Amino acid sequence: MVGEDYLGNKYYENNRYFIGRNRWVIYGNRFGWDYEASQVPPEWHRWLHNMTDETPITNPPERKPWMLDHQENLTLEEPNKYLMEEIKLTPSAYQTIITHALTHEKEEIIGLLLAEECEGYIQIYAAKPCTRANKQLDRVEVNDIELARGIEDADKLKKILGRNIAVLGWYHSHPHITVHPSSHDITAQREFESLNRKFFGIIVSVFDGENEKQGEIRITSFRSNGEASTKLTIEPIQLDPSTRSKLFKLDVENWCSVPRVFLEETESEPVYDKIEIINQLCTKTVFPMATCCNALNEKLQAQ
Repeated sequence: MVGEDYLGNKYYENNRYFIGRNRWVIYGNRFGWDYEASQVPPEWHRWLHNMTDETPITNPPERKPWMLDHQENLTLEEPNKYLMEEIKLTPSAYQTIITHALTHEKEEIIGLLLAEECEGYIQIYAAKPCTRANKQLDRVEVNDIELARGIEDADKLKKILGRNIAVLGWYHSHPHITVHPSSHDITAQREFESLNRKFFGIIVSVFDGENEKQGEIRITSFRSNGEASTKLTIEPIQLDPSTRSKLFKLDVENWCSVPRVFLEETESEPVYDKIEIINQLCTKTVFPMATCCNALNEKLQAQ
C-alpha cells in the first residue's frame, strides 16, 4: 500500500484499482477507464465512494487532459492508438530466425529485430542472433552486451538505408511446445515495452513432438497483453540494387553469426560438454551454412 485518503480508500502500487471501505470501487474497465489508482483525481473519490457494481453510470466526472495521454493506460475510445497494425518480415530475416531456432532442440534461443516504424506497420529489415543471459529450459533473456551490439548494428543499417532503423523487437524459440507466449515471455515483453511502447516479440515453435507435425514450424508475434498482432507477413522489400546488395551483405553476416553465438555460449562449458556442443554445431549448422554461403557469395558477386 502506498497511501490512504480521507475516505479510507487504500491505494496500491502497480494495481489498477483501489479499495474503498472494504469493497471494490474500481476494477479494470468497470467505469470505462483503466488508470492507475494513484492517478484518480480527488473529485472522483466522492463520486465513486458510494458506487456499487449495480449502480448505473450517469454523469461521470469530467476526465482530465492528462488521462488521455497516460503512457501505459489508454482509454477505451482509442485502443492500441500507438501500436502498429501489421508487422512485415523480410525473407532473409525470416531465414536467420528459423536457422537460429533449429540449432537448439532442448533450449530456447533469442535474438533482436532491427526494424523501422512505418505508417500503419513495422518493417523488419534484419534479425540478429544473440547469446543468452541464462540457459533455462522455460525462459530466455538477452545478454546486455548483445543488446549494445544490436543498437550498433541498427545505427549501421540506418546509415546504409537512410531510414530510421532501431531495435524494435526480439525473437525467441519454443522447442517442443506451442507458439503461444508463456508468462515469462509476457513479463519480458512488458519490460521491453516500458522502454518503447511499440516494441514487439516474435515466437517460433520448432521440433513439434507429434508425428504428423514433425517438420512444422509456426511463427507469431505478440505484445504484453498476450495477444497476437493483427498481421504478420513475410515479403521482400522493394529497394534499389545497390541498397539491396548492402542489406544482403548484412543479412549474410547475421545469418553466419549463428555459429559465433554458439561458440561464445560454450566458453564456460566443461570440455566434454563443449566438444559435444561443437560437434552438434558443425553437423547441424556450420557445414550446411558454409555450402549455402558459397552459393550466396557467388550470387552477391554476380550482382
